[in-house]
Amino acid sequence: RRTAARTTASLPAFKAYLQGEDEMRAGRFERAADNYLVAIGLDSTFAVAHYRLSLAREWAPLPGIEDAARAAARHGPRLATRDRMLLEALGRWRAGDGIQAEQAYRTILARYPDDVDAWFQLGEIQFHHGPLLGRPLEASEAAWRSVLSYEPRNLFALTHIARIAAANGRMTTLDSLLARFSDEELRTDRRLEELAILRA
Repeated sequence: RRTAARTTASLPAFKAYLQGEDEMRAGRFERAADNYLVAIGLDSTFAVAHYRLSLAREWAPLPGIEDAARAAARHGPRLATRDRMLLEALGRWRAGDGIQAEQAYRTILARYPDDVDAWFQLGEIQFHHGPLLGRPLEASEAAWRSVLSYEPRNLFALTHIARIAAANGRMTTLDSLLARFSDEELRTDRRLEELAILRA
């Protein structure tokens, strides 16, 4: 938020960005992307909004991921050091260099241990790229647990941990993950379907 406040002079753009952040934290990535697009429409040089749009599109998933990442890089000089590091790490991951991307996120976390996005992306790399290097899926669990320590109901982190638990027959872990949600949520929130299916 501090970076966003520094990188746009448009109050309406900043407000739209904050709405996008709220949607991202709730796991509503398509709505987040819509809000970031509003922010960018009000200030086309809003670098951090381009960066967050790229992430929202990746996690939704939606087309236009690379376009948003390129726009963020184009306006990168307006970003704070931390955000430039995140953008560079994401670029390495998108280029297919999982080893360098993992190292880049570890470097970020050594300096900024509370960076939820860095923990999230580290978990993604370890979960999806680690097995190609002979590492077990559960090597990513610590990163996903770190995400949950900041966002206890982050569905992506919960789903990845549930997949690891299901693969290893850890039913009590699955039960504890689902205990965060009410019976009504489990019946009506389609985003929770995979968790319920894995437990079943």
